[in-house]
Amino acid sequence: MTGRLELAVDEQFQRTEWRLQRIGWGIWLTVLVAAAIGLFGPGWIGSREIRSEDGKIVVRYERFLNYHKPTRIDVVAENHAPELRVDIDNSLLDSVQMLHITPEPTRSTVTSSGITYQFEVDKGAASAKVTFNLEYDRYGAVVGKVRVSGRDPVQLNQFVYP
Repeated sequence: MTGRLELAVDEQFQRTEWRLQRIGWGIWLTVLVAAAIGLFGPGWIGSREIRSEDGKIVVRYERFLNYHKPTRIDVVAENHAPELRVDIDNSLLDSVQMLHITPEPTRSTVTSSGITYQFEVDKGAASAKVTFNLEYDRYGAVVGKVRVSGRDPVQLNQFVYP
């Protein structure tokens, strides 16, 4: 007896285990970076702001959402009329449950393509802001359009996680 402990070492198994461990580290690092930049919720790539060509209309929303978690879509328009109309198409309405609209619309009209909400705007106001508080009833990719005061529609591309 020489005082040394003899152990059987499988070099191939050890190399395979180390390789798999490094792959696992890479996967976890990728998930952490994706979460930090907003792929799974609010963050740098998770928030989206779309402006009209003339800059008078801004739509803000979250691109990556969670199923049944309340979220909001903000619509800001420069005041150019005593009334603001916001049209939301059926493809978006079919995926959401509207919780609350701030301010309350003075009138809403159901059309073949969606719902038109009308809001009174103070003549002295520089801009008008409407917030749609909602939650998604479906998960997966959601594509919908929002049109403000008859201008070109803004397309919202969102993904809802289960």
